[in-house]
Amino acid sequence: LRHLQRIYLWHAQVSDADLASLRDSRDLELLYCHGAAGVTDAGIAALQKFHKLRELTLNGAQVTGVGVKPLRNLTGLSLTSTIFTDEGIAAVAGLTQLENLFLKIDIAGN
Repeated sequence: LRHLQRIYLWHAQVSDADLASLRDSRDLELLYCHGAAGVTDAGIAALQKFHKLRELTLNGAQVTGVGVKPLRNLTGLSLTSTIFTDEGIAAVAGLTQLENLFLKIDIAGN
């Protein structure tokens, strides 16, 4: 799976451990996970090793947004059903390469 460029997972119940298992897929450009309830900020942090990653979609992930901060090369980000903190919003705002952004979130504390 070393040369995979795109991964689409539907209803796969993806977890942090699953993301970590992709560590050898250095050519990964797009990761789409519908059913990512087991993904946290720690799991997203594992993705920072993928320097070619440009598009990330995590539906249902348990992230605060802070985990995306090191993913500076993203041009597309879609996060749904997540609970963001103020720090998470600031982290997303710092992704200066973003061309497409879709967030369906709850703001922590509201």
